[in-house]
Amino acid sequence: MANSDNYDVAIIGAGLAGTAIARHISGSNARIIVIDAGNDVGQGASSATSGIWHTGFDTLPSSPLSMLVKRGYLMLQEYAFRANIPIEKTGSIAVAWGDDEIAMLTEMERRAHLNGFTNARLLTQQEVLDIEYALGPNVVAGLEIPDEGLVCSWTTALAFATQARNNDVDFWFGVRVAAAQRRPDLLWRLTMNSGEEIVAKYVVNAAGVFCDDVDAMFGHDDFTIVPTVGTYLTFDKLSRPLFSHIITPVLGAVGRASISPTIYGNTSIGPVLRASASKTDSEVTPDAITQLVEFGEFAAPRLLDFEVTSMHAGSVPISSKNEMHVQEHSAQRYICVGALGSKGLTTCMAIAEEVSRHLTAMGFQARRPLASTIPVMPNIGEHFVRPYQRQEFAQSAAGYGDIVCFCERVTRAEIEDALASAIPPNDVAGIMRRTRATMGRCQGADCSARVRDMLSAPR
Repeated sequence: MANSDNYDVAIIGAGLAGTAIARHISGSNARIIVIDAGNDVGQGASSATSGIWHTGFDTLPSSPLSMLVKRGYLMLQEYAFRANIPIEKTGSIAVAWGDDEIAMLTEMERRAHLNGFTNARLLTQQEVLDIEYALGPNVVAGLEIPDEGLVCSWTTALAFATQARNNDVDFWFGVRVAAAQRRPDLLWRLTMNSGEEIVAKYVVNAAGVFCDDVDAMFGHDDFTIVPTVGTYLTFDKLSRPLFSHIITPVLGAVGRASISPTIYGNTSIGPVLRASASKTDSEVTPDAITQLVEFGEFAAPRLLDFEVTSMHAGSVPISSKNEMHVQEHSAQRYICVGALGSKGLTTCMAIAEEVSRHLTAMGFQARRPLASTIPVMPNIGEHFVRPYQRQEFAQSAAGYGDIVCFCERVTRAEIEDALASAIPPNDVAGIMRRTRATMGRCQGADCSARVRDMLSAPR
């Protein structure tokens, strides 16, 4: 909630971009608030990402996007190691499924080398199948990019928010900015849908799929977000050994999807994209399922021998201009960050760095810098040591030997730690994003009642 009615900086949106910006500019006695219509950080598009740690190898060399992705890649790598965020360099292979796609593979290799990824190499059909035996015979050729990988988007947003909160940033959930008005003293009055108001000297719009709506409140019509939904299928953990690399389509390929190991030990296929009339649409449609299954039969038939653990869909912030939007309006002391698309997870820290520079140029001064310690987050990655695997934890009396979620091996102590954290969860989905409880084979049929009891217990 808002602990004051007067702030130096108001950030609209608590997704990956908003929390990264809050973390980057915190650590002083500047008064900062993050506002989000949801009840937690990292929701919306930030929660529905593919979890791919992009290198930017395929971006146009020397373009603004290329610079952001390459800078963000390195920043996120360093931060993830220090904050204990699950991150894994698996490498990826862009696959041509037809002869007409080989020319694009060659262009992608050219871009990769110009972007500094000289270890990218073209593969023949047999070389692809030697590396990824579970792919079907329709493979024609491939391009290996060894530096691509996976990262946990949930823990990333939570780490940013935790560090910001430890630096006295306020978080106000469950309210939506309904209006923005410039006062005679040039401060912004932000009115919530609840009727409550705050005043801020600087405003950063990182409202995800709603960033164009917020942008319009500040008098701008530079772009629109095209409501788009991406759908994924997640397969049982027994399928994880099938693939060691992320398998992606070539640029511009129609009717293709990615096949990827996940940081949580599963395998996923998706997304297939569809247009929608709603920015909050998260429906998994029969048509989307059919498209994913048909592509799976075409590309990796062995994958379909395994059970589907879950299906999910989420909004993708795609701009009508098909590009990222990072725009500062100096005279208004207002910055808009939107349409980050599939590379938002990788670029968020570089974008935060750029936003900080814009704020400084506008006159924002972070007074009396304070110590800013990077938090060490609980590990929820499958290929790292989990609490139940640590003998000193399991033998303690603190609840690390008491399994609540048997599918994902989540202990009572992990859930209790999440509930007592700087940014605690407010519902079962929030506990899932912090611990993996309820996201396994039974999808919470066994453990959700106990999780709800822990959530509702006095604390």
